[in-house]
Amino acid sequence: MKAKPIQRIAIIGFGEVGGIFGNDFAKQGIEVSVFDILFVSRRHRQAMMSKARSCGVRTAENLTDCVRQAELVISAVTTASMLDVAKEAGTILRAGQIFLDINSASPETKRKAAR
Repeated sequence: MKAKPIQRIAIIGFGEVGGIFGNDFAKQGIEVSVFDILFVSRRHRQAMMSKARSCGVRTAENLTDCVRQAELVISAVTTASMLDVAKEAGTILRAGQIFLDINSASPETKRKAAR
């Protein structure tokens, strides 16, 4: 049986890597939603929203809104934030969603996040 292609991706963390992924996925016709803590920053919000528009992705005001419809959730946050994001996402994700952390944290930190 052929696997169904992923149609909806959520990206948590819209920095350099999140921006590249979001742009590339959107160009492939995949529906992409993104969330970054800087979306709520007065100083950075406008630049982040502009970046999202240029990438063709949908911005979310919070983590729940970002991951709600996604089949694949990619966490591209800083090492300092990865455990908190994994814990919060773990309370939101439903059966069948895939959570992929692309952070370069240590193996022990990755195991903590997986739990």
